[in-house]
Formats: sequence, structure tokens, C-alpha cells
Amino acid sequence: MIIPLGKIIKIIKSQIKFFKNMKNSTLVSKMLCSAVICGLIFAGCGGGSGSSSGSKSGGGSSKSAVLGSIPAIYKDFNAKMVALEEKGKTAKDMDALVKLRAEGNALVKKADEALLAELKKIEGKEVPVSFSKALTDGGNLFYNVGQVKFNPGEGSSIKSPGLEVIADVTVRKNLNITYKERDNYIVYHRLVTTDGITLEKGSSSFFKKSKSTDAYNNTVLSYTEGESILDIHFYPFDKHNPELWAKFAGIEFITKEEYDAAQVVK
Repeated sequence: MIIPLGKIIKIIKSQIKFFKNMKNSTLVSKMLCSAVICGLIFAGCGGGSGSSSGSKSGGGSSKSAVLGSIPAIYKDFNAKMVALEEKGKTAKDMDALVKLRAEGNALVKKADEALLAELKKIEGKEVPVSFSKALTDGGNLFYNVGQVKFNPGEGSSIKSPGLEVIADVTVRKNLNITYKERDNYIVYHRLVTTDGITLEKGSSSFFKKSKSTDAYNNTVLSYTEGESILDIHFYPFDKHNPELWAKFAGIEFITKEEYDAAQVVK
């Protein structure tokens, strides 16, 4: 959680009062104390991990059928960091602040270890993929999607969980289209919860060029059955709202109309 400017000012004012009461303090000791305060403010928020207290999902377990214990790890970490920040606001001396920062570093280390252990558990795990009924029944499904699996990146940490997944999209059958028809061949998708809430949505086009001459617009572009046309990158987690993402159910491919109507909940 990024502490609001007003709160930071209050903390600084309280420390200024502390400085004035310090006997025989040197400029160096004051600068050191200020550095500890700043370190606590920024290290304490876990790189912007935030508090889940504002989650629209309400209470309940943060255990996830898809993400395992990752949401629970963040829920616990966020709550402990918020509590540590509250203690920092009432710290009376530099020793107390140094102790709090050490506690914060220990929390980060413990959370990193728990996260890496959980990432190993879900590595290679398949992310559920589905197609909306409107898409399959409407005759607009011109593509297939291969298996989508978790493959956590190197250097993952509590500040950057590294939960990127990639969907390989291939042509369902031989396709011959002109460039000017490209808007009819866009892949729409959303990340959904178990109760149908849209967590994120997006659209992807496999047309990379943007020429607009009549000659180019009428050029026929051919794709053969099974040909790979897209790699869509997804990031199925938000560390700021672990309780809501505990309900993450998978990736759904949808129609343009469903895409336009989908309301994203943060």
C-alpha cells in the first residue's frame, strides 16, 4: 500500500518533533533516522503490494483452485505489512524504526520463500480455457487455442510474482481473407472468476501491418489449418487484490459484443 501524502507529512512532522527533543544529536544521526523512516515507508509497502481490505470480493478464503495458495500468501503478507506501517507511525525513536525495518525485511524474505515454493507447485499446471456459447454457436470461431500452462519466470518475488502465461492461437481451418476484412478476425478474451466476474479483458489481432492503400486492402492473405497466428500473453493475478483473484477460474474467449459489454471489476 502506498501511504498517502497527507499521512507521510504527518509522520515527518512527528519525527521533526522527535528531532527537536533529541539531545546532542548530530546532522548525521538525524539523516540516518530520516533514511530509516523513508526505508520503512517504501519497504513496508512491499513494492506496492497494497492492502486487500478494499476487495470487492468480500471475505472468505484466499485458497484458489487455479492459483493455489498464492492469493493467501499475498493476503497474509499485505495485512502484516499494513500492521507494520501502522507501528511505524507511532515509533518514538530511531532504534524502534530500525527494528521495524528489520521486521519488514524478515516478512519480505519469508513471503518470497513461500511464494517461490508455491510457484514450483503450479509450474506446468494448465490454466482452464473456454469459449463462450455465443462464440461457438455464432459461427465466428475461426481459431483454436492450445494448452495454456503456468511457467513462472526467473527472478519471481513477492514484489513481482512472475505469473505470465502464453496462449498459442492457431487457425482452425484454411483461411483466405483480405486485409480490409481484418476487423472481422480479432480474438477477444477475458479473465473470469468462478462466478462470472470479469477480472481483465482484451483483444488481439494477428495483422501486424497498417498499410491502407486500396491495392493492399484487397490483397488476399492465406493461412493454413493449424498455422500459429498469435501468442497472447496473460498475467492472471493482481497482488493488490488477492481475495478477488483467489476466485480466478480461467480464460474465456468471447465475441466482440460480449467484449464490449463486459465490465471489469478491480
